[in-house]
Amino acid sequence: ISFRFVNRGMESVADICKFRNLTELDLSGNLLRAEVTELIKLPFLKKLSIASNQIQSMWRLPTTLEYLNIAHNQLAVLDSTICSELQTLKVVDISNNDLKSLDGVQHLHRLKRLICRGNKIFDLGPLHDLVMMVEIDLQDNPIESSKQIVHAILNKKEILIFNLRQTPIALKTRNAEELFNHG
Repeated sequence: ISFRFVNRGMESVADICKFRNLTELDLSGNLLRAEVTELIKLPFLKKLSIASNQIQSMWRLPTTLEYLNIAHNQLAVLDSTICSELQTLKVVDISNNDLKSLDGVQHLHRLKRLICRGNKIFDLGPLHDLVMMVEIDLQDNPIESSKQIVHAILNKKEILIFNLRQTPIALKTRNAEELFNHG
């Protein structure tokens, strides 16, 4: 069961827990800032979009989530404790926040797709042990070190997409060979 409550200017959605059987929920484009504690009461929720709100810090989320879109908010950090509870998460979009670090992502062991465009991320260390990744999108982040890139993708046997467009390292290089030989 899917429910879209998009661009309504809502600051809370307290009655959402009445829809217990929801599997997909889109609350994008509202004015959510405070934790929506009712989300935890949705035991079948697999897909959640809370993009384009005013969220400044992560909330507790249903541990059943496989897809999370929290792009276009005001996140400065990812909460490691909350991330460690999201063991079924396969896709996360954290683009266009104010993130300076990917700390917390290392707990998402089933993660396959990470989209984090337009942040301030330069350290890719938390990606090292995420071996199931097939897509990593780091477009428009201040990544300058080719060593960081090599370390991030070294043990990713299934990687299909690794987007570095509009990063300082990509702007300095012309091709992949030059990228990996760049200091």
